[in-house]
Amino acid sequence: ARHAYRKVRDLTFYSVFHDSKQYTSHLSPFIFTQTLLPLLRETAVLPGSDVRIITTASNAHADIKLSHLRNGFKDTTDLNGPGTPGDDSFNAQRRRYGLSKFANILYTKELGKRLDAETSTFASLHEQGQSQVGGGILTMCVHPGPVATEGNFRSTSSLPWPSSSLALPLMRMLFRTPTQGAQCGVDAATAL
Repeated sequence: ARHAYRKVRDLTFYSVFHDSKQYTSHLSPFIFTQTLLPLLRETAVLPGSDVRIITTASNAHADIKLSHLRNGFKDTTDLNGPGTPGDDSFNAQRRRYGLSKFANILYTKELGKRLDAETSTFASLHEQGQSQVGGGILTMCVHPGPVATEGNFRSTSSLPWPSSSLALPLMRMLFRTPTQGAQCGVDAATAL
């Protein structure tokens, strides 16, 4: 993640991403977590600590075609997922959102592996009397289910009529409120 950040920090994001989904859904949590990681590491070595990094994912990641990712990202336009620049159709927006959530899952899995390796190293040093070790840092992704967010409301406007007219009332009836959607992450963070 550190190497990815070094490469990403020099990009002009407004010329890289088609819309704000990559910022709000992946880059913001990535940078926030990276910023707090030194403090989380310090806290994790305290006796009785319980440090967790909870990242919001979505089953929308299933919309990403693995063939698009098998060859890696060739240039910055690949960060937007498949599609034509400027394509703001509902399906294109969903694919970009899915890619951002897929990036969250990959980042969380890789961060977990690295933190587990650090914990193993700390435990080894502790056995040799060289360090004190507390608990590790637990990383996990949560999928809150369908949530009636402003972003979902905006994306329905790109649906063809009559779907666009029906989507908003259906979302209000069937989707969770943002508060209800947040409960999943709160539960993961506070479960014993």
